[in-house]
Amino acid sequence: MTSAPISTVLTLSVLFVGLSACSEVGPRPTDPSNPEPIGATVATPSDDSEVDDSPGDTLPGDDTPPTDPTTDEETEEETEEEEIVEVTSEAEPLEAPIFLPLDSYIVNLKDGRRYLKTTIQLMLSEEMANAYLTSRLVEIKDIVLTELQNLSVEEVKQAESREALRQRLISAISQVFPSKPEWEDPEPIKKVLFEEFVLQ
Repeated sequence: MTSAPISTVLTLSVLFVGLSACSEVGPRPTDPSNPEPIGATVATPSDDSEVDDSPGDTLPGDDTPPTDPTTDEETEEETEEEEIVEVTSEAEPLEAPIFLPLDSYIVNLKDGRRYLKTTIQLMLSEEMANAYLTSRLVEIKDIVLTELQNLSVEEVKQAESREALRQRLISAISQVFPSKPEWEDPEPIKKVLFEEFVLQ
């Protein structure tokens, strides 16, 4: 009589243990906001798979060479040196300029209605060039007179035209010099100076 209740208790114990084991083997509950099972271990990349972002490396397919900061600095230094050379290459004022007077001129301008009265001097850098022009002063004055007679009233009034006249006079008078002068400076006429420049 007592064996039946004992066997019933054993059977119920075995069933309870079996149900407990099934619940542990089954899938774990998941978080609705995270598809991974709760408690699951997330795999992380190993040290070998990490990308090295050091400045000297380039990515595959990128043919652009790495920038060398020292190259930019050297380029800036070269530019500064070039600018210094350009500034120092300017001509210095003459220590002892030589002046050659070409007298005064009163010329009828190209339009025929007005006159120009002017007094001109040449500033030279070579004493030998001064002596050469002095010996040919009549020829020099004729060159100057021809240039002045080609001026118009409007050109006389404009400062830009006056500067252009200076350059034309230097070029025309320099044609008188020999091809192989005895002086060192190949361009001894440095300036044309107007002591007087009046439109009448």
